[in-house]
Amino acid sequence: MGTIHVNIFQINRGKCWIGYDSPLQMNVREKSKVVELWLTREERNDPEFRESLKPIYQQYKAQKYLVAVFLSGEENLYEHTRDLLLYNRRRSAEKEVQRQKEMEPVMIQ
Repeated sequence: MGTIHVNIFQINRGKCWIGYDSPLQMNVREKSKVVELWLTREERNDPEFRESLKPIYQQYKAQKYLVAVFLSGEENLYEHTRDLLLYNRRRSAEKEVQRQKEMEPVMIQ
């Protein structure tokens, strides 16, 4: 893939880079010191491209940033997100019921 050219623009909590010759998207969240790299399936499967990202990892690691790489998957994003949200809602309700049970006074005979 060669050289990565990018557009840089400010977002509300940091900077975002989007490649000219690549769909690579990189978000730098300065307050939380996190760098997010979002790779497409094509980028994920290209060893040369993945190797070209190592200087980015090293640069931000030296600045004590956490570099998180998100890889495009093969599954249905909508269905899995829906299932996760439903699970979290159900789990939250279960915890609330448990908390209320623990707060009920105990009857001693």
